[in-house]
Amino acid sequence: MGSEASLLSHSQRLQGLLKIMNVASVVKEDHFCKLSELPVGCSAELDNSHLTAINCLREFWCKSVNAVFIDDQERFTRSVLFALSLQSHSYGPFLIITTTSSLPLWLAEFAHLAPSLNVVMYQGDKHVRRLLQNLNFTRKVAA
Repeated sequence: MGSEASLLSHSQRLQGLLKIMNVASVVKEDHFCKLSELPVGCSAELDNSHLTAINCLREFWCKSVNAVFIDDQERFTRSVLFALSLQSHSYGPFLIITTTSSLPLWLAEFAHLAPSLNVVMYQGDKHVRRLLQNLNFTRKVAA
């Protein structure tokens, strides 16, 4: 059963990758669209400071300006909500670099706030990370 779920998960990631790889069809919004509320499904405990932070990140994204958040628990939530808010607009992966001890916290936050987003954790030596990269992001054409 576990291997079937793994294959399905890999198949879903591959389908998502194929959408991402069609760069010719990517059209980025040319104007900033401010959110008036948090994405659907967000906890009622989240306040306007979260919405303000997400809108700030969305504006940076729209202007193609890089942004860095400090790795603490508040930023986990804001970063995940930002990624979720771009789900229908973004055609590429987000890279989150963190400490090994923080990985479970990031995974839990994504699973809780944005279960529809594809999250791939890269952990291990360079050989393990290469295998993960090949499994998740390489499309091999059958001969």
